[in-house]
Amino acid sequence: MEFRTYVLRRVILLFFILLGVSILVFVLAVMVPSDPAYLWSGSQVPNEQELEQIREQYHLRDPWYVQYLWYLWRILHGDLGTSPVRRVPVATELMTYLPPSVELGTFALLLSIAIGLPIGIISATRKDTAWDHAGRLLALGQVSLPAFWIGLIFQLVFYYNLRLVADPGGFVSDAVLSAHPLTRITGFMTIDSLLTGNWAVLASALQHLVLPGLVMSFYSTALIARISRASMMEAMNQDYIRTARAFGLSERVVIYKLALKNALIPTTTAIGLAVGWLLTGSVVVETIFYWPGIGRFAVDSIQNFDFPGLIGFVLLAGLIYGVANVIVDVVYGFLDPRIRQG
Repeated sequence: MEFRTYVLRRVILLFFILLGVSILVFVLAVMVPSDPAYLWSGSQVPNEQELEQIREQYHLRDPWYVQYLWYLWRILHGDLGTSPVRRVPVATELMTYLPPSVELGTFALLLSIAIGLPIGIISATRKDTAWDHAGRLLALGQVSLPAFWIGLIFQLVFYYNLRLVADPGGFVSDAVLSAHPLTRITGFMTIDSLLTGNWAVLASALQHLVLPGLVMSFYSTALIARISRASMMEAMNQDYIRTARAFGLSERVVIYKLALKNALIPTTTAIGLAVGWLLTGSVVVETIFYWPGIGRFAVDSIQNFDFPGLIGFVLLAGLIYGVANVIVDVVYGFLDPRIRQG
């Protein structure tokens, strides 16, 4: 199978996955035992004219399958409804809250790969040594400790006691942003500060990224370390590795040129899952550190009974996870051409 055909098949599968997510979200919204018009009005005592206008706008008097078709039509046109709390389109809010989550998730992912992959390789190549035991113990601790507890402890130690990091609140210090206004170009704070040469804002943003990024990277670091260790150990026991050693190839070539390439295939799965979790599963970390991302947006939507906002978050999470899985499948096909035949 050609590589382009393989990629096309994965993209088509992504479409059906997102269609299934939209159906599930719609069914859950319909099952809510209340009148959606009251929820979406945003008023404690809405008048009947306002309720009728909402029912007409969202076709709430039509049969459920007609409602779903209109719902799907609006989604395809980028209309996720309007937040009854903030009176702002949900799509606009998500695009406002998404960049900080992307920056935080990207930083945490790079940190996870930079720490987790070497730990897995060292543990596998030095099996049953002190290095291996230390790496396994570290990974076990990172998986076991809850993110909210780690976040609170890190705030107490590194900010309140040692003062080594910036205050856990927001992305950039308000005082810095007031003294050095930032020209927004891409919507990403770090990128915009780099493009405009606003080094004060960049320094403040990086200082605020360190602590929540480190906390977010704990679970994904452990996941990458454990899977890379297991896959490296399996690769090191293959016949071609023994043959390469018999031919006199250096251990460095055997590990990094031969074994690591095959070990990266299952590790890619861990990284792909980490991408989805870091971008959408950061609700706890963003809440603890007052991070202005989609995790905080989801929490605020739940607390304010903002159902259009919550539904928009779920759809965005499904899209991110789906795209991450497609990228993983494409990388699979690139690393191992045999997978394309499936």
